[in-house]
Amino acid sequence: MTACRIPRRAPAHARVAGAALLVSSFVAPVPLAAEPPATAGPPAAPAAASAPVPATSADALAWLAGAWIERRDGAVIEEQWMAPRGGVMLGMSRSTGPDGKVFFEFMRIAPSAAGLSYFALPLGREAAEFPLVALAGRRAVFENAAHDFPQRITYWLEEGGVLRARIEGAVDGTLQSAEYRWSRAGG
Repeated sequence: MTACRIPRRAPAHARVAGAALLVSSFVAPVPLAAEPPATAGPPAAPAAASAPVPATSADALAWLAGAWIERRDGAVIEEQWMAPRGGVMLGMSRSTGPDGKVFFEFMRIAPSAAGLSYFALPLGREAAEFPLVALAGRRAVFENAAHDFPQRITYWLEEGGVLRARIEGAVDGTLQSAEYRWSRAGG
């Protein structure tokens, strides 16, 4: 999932995700409803309401590891996470639109001054940091209220092994979000 907003003159790519999560010319952000639809998965809790997060090692997110793929409207969205080692997880994503345009991002989940953070490097740019604000079972929420878009990245693993992700935040004063639903690649 893209964690940095691309200038308007370029295709509008934004991916989470490990988020990975992608908002691009082929998967556009949508206005954020007051309440997510029932199929949207667990809503993200605001950071202020979250209990302290004790995780300081990516080992707590081992459930994210693997190769994941989603095919949607002619686009292919792939995300891959290496299993934690030394308390760090490394990830990458690639999205290919129906027109053949490619977007990529490198990610890592690692210890930080905030405890544990998700670092996103869309298109190989400088990292944007999203500290972990909530972790419960197989659901993790990362937030950076000062970031342009997204400000929140949420991952969760559903029963049956489907990896879900949601990015959300304000774009020009309007709340927007995008969701992803990956299956294991090769499965």
